[in-house]
Formats: sequence, C-alpha cells, structure tokens
Amino acid sequence: MGPTLVHWSLLDQLVGYLHKTRDHGIRIHPGNISLSLWSNAGWGGDLKRSQMGFVLKLGKAPILWGSKCQSLVALLTCAAEYIALSDSTQHLVQAINQLGQLVGKLNKTIFCNNQAAVQVLLDNKLRKQMRYLDRVSSLSMKRFANMESR
Repeated sequence: MGPTLVHWSLLDQLVGYLHKTRDHGIRIHPGNISLSLWSNAGWGGDLKRSQMGFVLKLGKAPILWGSKCQSLVALLTCAAEYIALSDSTQHLVQAINQLGQLVGKLNKTIFCNNQAAVQVLLDNKLRKQMRYLDRVSSLSMKRFANMESR
C-alpha cells in the first residue's frame, strides 16, 4: 500500500515547517560545558514491559533523546527505573567518548525521579536483593556521572 492523501498532507506540513524554521538552531554557549542525562520509566505491570525514555542535554540544549519498551519485564517500579537508567547511561557514555575529544573535560550528571532506583544503584546490599537485575550493569552509571534524584 502506497502513501495516501493524509500522508502527503503531513509530509507537506513537515516540509513547510522545515522551510520556515531553517534559520533556527540549537545554541551551545562556550564556558563550563556539562552533560546531563534525564531518565524516566513508566511501570508496565506484572506482565507488560515498561516504557522508558531519556533526554541527553549538552548545557541547556537537548542533543539526544529516545523512548522505547524495555527488554525485561520489571517486577517493581524501582526496577523499571533502574533498567531505564542503565539503558540511557549507555548513550551518555557514547556522548562522553565523542564529545570529550572535542571539548575536553565534561561535568556529567544523571537525573532520575525515583529515589528507590538511585538508592539501589548506590547501595550494594539493596542491589543484591534485586538479583534478577544482574544483567543490568550499574558500573557505567556509577563511574561516569553524579547521581541526583528529582
């Protein structure tokens, strides 16, 4: 099945928007450059995979974002957030590798709105109680950035 009139209309709107905003852009100001990662997840319940998303900002400018279903079924909201943190941190590590060569040292902060997920990350005893998350790595989260709960 080929594109319909609705598809062509939407494409026309998109091209018009791009044409009208061609002079717009993302401004990154020199100075103290920092990377901040905002991660979140919505718990899917006992039988559903949770939805997760992230936004990676360079200074105040968003440079990367994404959303997808998690590959694991999380048994707790905390676990869904922890999985989201682990997955989104991989994008932070890639950005550090790419941007570090261009701008040098970067301040890095990870934001998560789930206090329990942050506590699990920082406390080995709590992490051992959630053994089914063994395949989810916390090493990169602890190693590359400061953690904050918001």
